This record gives sequence, C-alpha cells and structure tokens, in this order.
Amino acid sequence: MTTSNITSIQQLTTLGPQRLARSLVRGDVPEQMVRMLPPQVIHSAIRLSGLESATELFMTLSDEQVARILDFDLWHRDQFSEDNFWLWLATLSDVEFFSGMDKLLRNLDPEILCLLVHRYLDVVMFDEPTEAPPAAEYYTPDRGYTWLGISIEDNDRHVLFARMLAYIVESRPEFFYQLLAEAQAATQSAFEENAYTHKERNLAAEDIPDFELSIQIHRPLPAATILDALERKDTAMSYDIRSPGLCPALHVDRTLEPLTSFLNLMLDQHDPTIVEGEMALILGAAIVFYGVAHYETSEVETMTRQVRGAMNIGLQSLLKQSLGRHSETNHSAQEILKDLISRELDLTAIYKAGLFEISRLRQAALSAMKKIKDESPTHSSTGYDDEKFLQSLAMLGEMFPKAPSWMLLAGGTTTSPEALTAKTLNHLQDLQSVLEKIS
Repeated sequence: MTTSNITSIQQLTTLGPQRLARSLVRGDVPEQMVRMLPPQVIHSAIRLSGLESATELFMTLSDEQVARILDFDLWHRDQFSEDNFWLWLATLSDVEFFSGMDKLLRNLDPEILCLLVHRYLDVVMFDEPTEAPPAAEYYTPDRGYTWLGISIEDNDRHVLFARMLAYIVESRPEFFYQLLAEAQAATQSAFEENAYTHKERNLAAEDIPDFELSIQIHRPLPAATILDALERKDTAMSYDIRSPGLCPALHVDRTLEPLTSFLNLMLDQHDPTIVEGEMALILGAAIVFYGVAHYETSEVETMTRQVRGAMNIGLQSLLKQSLGRHSETNHSAQEILKDLISRELDLTAIYKAGLFEISRLRQAALSAMKKIKDESPTHSSTGYDDEKFLQSLAMLGEMFPKAPSWMLLAGGTTTSPEALTAKTLNHLQDLQSVLEKIS
C-alpha cells in the first residue's frame, strides 16, 4: 500500500512505524490527515526520522499536537530532559524567520521557561535607567532599566538562550517581564515539579497510562486463571479503551505466530481502532512501567519487540492450556483462536499470560545466580564458563528479561563469538531452551 491510495487514518498505521515516518516527513500525507493523527504517532515519526529532517512536518502540526509532542520528548520519568530542549531550540530557531521558535515557545509549558530563566539568567532592575552594566557581559533589553546576565558555559547554548530571550522581548514584551518576575518566585525544583504535574495530566487526557495503571497491566497471570475467567465471563481483567487508537507497531513483524494470526482475526471481527487502542495502551504501559524514555527510539523499538514477544508467548500458553482442556474435541489451533476471540479474550490478558511465563524464567535465573555465588569460588557446577554464565543469568534477571543468544541454540555454549548477544524471548520453546541450560 502507498500513501497515494490511502483514504483513512486507519490505513496509515498499516504502513508500520518506519514507512509511516518516511511518508509524513516527505509530505506525502495531506495536512488535514496529519492533524488527525495522535501526538504519540507523530512523535515517533519525528524521532525515527530525526528532528532536523522533520521541521516541515512540525510546522504543519496543530498547537495541541506540538504541546503533547513536547510532553513526550522533554521528559524521562519525572526529570526534565534539558538536552532535548536545546536540540529543539537549535533546530527550530531559524525556521521560517523565527516562526519555528514561535511555535515551539507558545506551546512550551511556561513552568519550563521559568525553570530555565531561574537556572541561567541573573536579572538586575533599576528604577532609573543606567548605561553601566552591573557586571561584564550583562546586556539590557530596555535601555538600561533591566540588565540580564546569562550563566551558560556552553557557547552554542548561550547564544540560543540569548536569541530566545530577544525573540520573547520583541514578540511578547508583557509576557517577558511577567516571566522574569515569576522565575524568581519559586525554586527550580518547584518549577520542575509543576511542569511534571502538567505533563502527567496532559498525557492522561491522551489515554497514556499513568504508573498505577501500568502496574496493574504488568501483573502476571497464569493462562489457566485467564481461561477460567473467560469461562465465567468475568470481565474484571479487562481495561476500558476510552477512545479509538492508532498503533503502527501493531503492523510490524508479521511473521510472529500465533500472534499474527490472532491479530488478523481480531482486526477482521472487531473495530480495528479498538484493537489498536488496546495495543497502544499496552505499549504505553510498558514504556511507563520499565522507565523507557519516549524519545529513545532504539529503546522504544526494543521494548515493542519484547512486548510482542511476551504476547506471543502468552498466546502459546493459552493455546496449550486450551488444547489440554478440550483434547477430546480435536480442534485445530486456528479454531481455538477463533473460540478465544468469541469469548472476548483481549490483548492485555494475553500479555499478562506471557509475563507470567517470563517471570517464572526470571525467578529461575535469579535462583541459579544466587546458587553459583553461594558456592565456593574454586568449585563450578555449571559446566560453562562461570563469568559468562553469570553474565547470561544477569541478562535473564533483568526486569524484562532478554536471553543471551547461546541459550536459545541447541547445544549452544558460552564460548561462541556472539554468545552474550541479547535476544528477545518470542516463544515458549525459547523459555524451555533457556531453562534446560540454567537448571
């Protein structure tokens, strides 16, 4: 499918993250359609393409989209990502005669501006104008009534900050003096805390899960418990999708089975926006729960692969349990998938089942690590290189485990050249292969 024959927003997401990013940056998508895309989708496209390549896309966005994109990009957990702010300012400061900077600043939380002014600007005011600066390198924007001293050692950032202040003075003088006054009225930590609170509220309105909901979504459940709940028609494990969603990551890695077949069936039998909305909810919860920064593209991509792998493992576990419960019916896997969908099995429950299987592996790895460390350093019982074996167990003991490549191979050893390359866990067979080597 190409963008030339796309007639709906939903079709855009089927391109997948990379192709969608290229189409948006090239300007292949009509502006009215771009403005209908969720901010997290556009943010992903900007990050995949690079901000420098996406300035034209940025200028087509609505103010609301820009404000939410900044909420994604300027924060890691509860910390303001100042380096990212300077990147945005540097990239947009010369776009279309300051229109890029204007669009950035008018959609930036004023608390962040107050934080930066408080951090880097010394302000000296006089009742009567003076031509004598209070110190070297101070300058005045109003013929001597106000003197400003910038305390940024990095020369490029010093110039950017001065240019930003000059633009605010020129375009919004009342706001400028209000900013100077308010920046001295609180501490840096207070400004950062207020901006973080605003960001959390804004993202909650976009159906981005908060930490409490993310914890709930990441509570593992055995496949048997989920199937029992389906038989009772218990909906307590389900999560309301408050608004339709778009999730390009739903349409990557179409070879992962049985997850791909299950998703195809769901998309055929349910409203695709609800299916994509639930996938977006799970991915958003994983990013929050595991503390991945939205702007770290490679980490987000890795997390996406891990989430899909966990879902595939969960679905395999549910299929295995279902086949065992209905062995007399001789149903095929495809028939069982259809039956599970008809009984309202949702993606979150599948993810929980996968997390349960992976958590068992993680606990086994942590136990094996403790056992080795408790043994005499002169005695080895693993049959492998102990240092590399411990490194392998540490990888499996992470909050969201990955497996060293050697453990996924029949007869694999720690001496292979790429023995400790981290691999995503995608199948129950992967877990079994690892367990055989650490037990």
